[in-house]
Amino acid sequence: LLQSAQLARQLDAALERRDFDTLRETAHSLKSSSAVVGAETLSALCREVEEACRVGDLERAVQATPQAVM
Repeated sequence: LLQSAQLARQLDAALERRDFDTLRETAHSLKSSSAVVGAETLSALCREVEEACRVGDLERAVQATPQAVM
């Protein structure tokens, strides 16, 4: 759980910097760790952020990230 909180802070920081490579990588890590503990909603949100960054849909990534960080 501590790692998840740190990853959520990293997501927020990457979004503020508009660093979409780091945002994608961090979303991927948080997606995996949240799935392991059964946080399926968080995992799905992170999957959306990761996919949006991967395909270059930065507007969708910006919209989805705050939901994942909350």
